[in-house]
Amino acid sequence: MQSQLANRNHPSWVAPFLVGAGCFNVIAAVVMLAAANQLLPLLFTSRPPLGADVLRFHVWALWLFVGIVGVVLLISSRAPTENRGVMLLAALGKLGFVLLVLVAWLEGIATGWLVIASLGDVILSIGLGWAYHSVRPST
Repeated sequence: MQSQLANRNHPSWVAPFLVGAGCFNVIAAVVMLAAANQLLPLLFTSRPPLGADVLRFHVWALWLFVGIVGVVLLISSRAPTENRGVMLLAALGKLGFVLLVLVAWLEGIATGWLVIASLGDVILSIGLGWAYHSVRPST
């Protein structure tokens, strides 16, 4: 029995593209967990940071939240649905995730390679959505 994807007359590049996107999503999830490991102690301190650290604290908290929400929305947007609003929110969440990783890199938590991997994840996620819509059977 063939899979539904194999029955859709898709271009030969779609399957490797989906595998690559999945690998980058795993890398992005690892980056997210590593960043969260550094951020959670900041978010749950008994006293708020003082001085210039207040702005940094709020930037960290905001982008951590946006990144997590974005990943959840991205997963839901890959479900069979025609809701373009969810896909837009997922893209915004991915942007928040990239900004979170960028801030982590500037703070010395993430390495440049992980930043590049997360940027690749965003590009592949956009392409994955496009590939998904391009191989769907026309109705």
